[in-house]
Amino acid sequence: SGTWDKLEQVFEDRVARSLSSLGVPTKKDIERLSKRVAELTEVVQKLDGAKPAPRRRTAAKK
Repeated sequence: SGTWDKLEQVFEDRVARSLSSLGVPTKKDIERLSKRVAELTEVVQKLDGAKPAPRRRTAAKK
């Protein structure tokens, strides 16, 4: 069983290196980006609520 575990770990390491060299993001990278997007969304919502709504202009009637 120990030999198979070691072989599996070697395989996983090689696949991870290959994916990294291709620029494929890791699970950790995706989680960090998701957290950052959530933080930025919250900031935008606060800023959007802090400013008055823009006035709409209607077209001049002829």
